[in-house]
Amino acid sequence: MLRYDIPELYRRKGDIPLLMEYFRKHYNKKFHKQIMAYSSEVQDIFLAYNWPGNVRELRNVMERVALLAAGREVTLADLPPALSAGEGVRSGP
Repeated sequence: MLRYDIPELYRRKGDIPLLMEYFRKHYNKKFHKQIMAYSSEVQDIFLAYNWPGNVRELRNVMERVALLAAGREVTLADLPPALSAGEGVRSGP
């Protein structure tokens, strides 16, 4: 049996913007939304967050954001309270 060791999402920071974009497009289509961008604060939080649930957690957050976002840009107000408060943000490498 083959085993694949995939590093945690927080160790693959370059994947986070790609996944955000993929899920943005997916949920825009699924929920008939027009979300076009993320505020710089949201981008910073997503890159600094631990993502203990890895891609599944990111997907769930993106689905929530898509359902609750009122505008075309995702802001701190659209994030779950724990993320917007900075909980789970890594301080080291």
